[in-house]
Amino acid sequence: MRYDLDRLGGKLNQVIEKMNLLIREVEVLEQKSVLEQRKEILASMYTGMSNYTNLIVLAGYAGLFSLWGFGKGYLGSMSKIWIIISLLLSLAFFVGAEVFKMIYHAIYLRKISKNLNEGQYDTRAEIDTFTRAQQEFDLQNARFWPYFLIPTITFGLLAFGLLLYQLIYALVQI
Repeated sequence: MRYDLDRLGGKLNQVIEKMNLLIREVEVLEQKSVLEQRKEILASMYTGMSNYTNLIVLAGYAGLFSLWGFGKGYLGSMSKIWIIISLLLSLAFFVGAEVFKMIYHAIYLRKISKNLNEGQYDTRAEIDTFTRAQQEFDLQNARFWPYFLIPTITFGLLAFGLLLYQLIYALVQI
């Protein structure tokens, strides 16, 4: 009888150890799930922010070119040169960022297309892997984005400020 109780106690300890192991595995999976959700949110935020920023920058360029068209007759030649240099630098950073994104996306999509054609994304787990890879791709794009965005806006605002200052100066002189 004592032997059966010891054996039962040993088995019970094994079951408890296995349950503790399962609990730890579930906790790890939950942590991974939370991490994946955070990555998904960040990738989505970057995409929305990038699209919105591009719209604002393009609207800013439209306004700046309209103001330029209206006031270029009131500007001195040195003012025109500095405004054009600032504007061209801003445009160069903006277009450079967009070209970089296009090339980076083309290379990535070519790789994904190859994997899809080879049937590498047939199961649900493989599709989840593909989704995570897309999120990682968006997050990598988000890392380089400020390096183009900040100079784009800085030089654009400099061009706008110079143009506005010169127009106000010209109007005061009239």
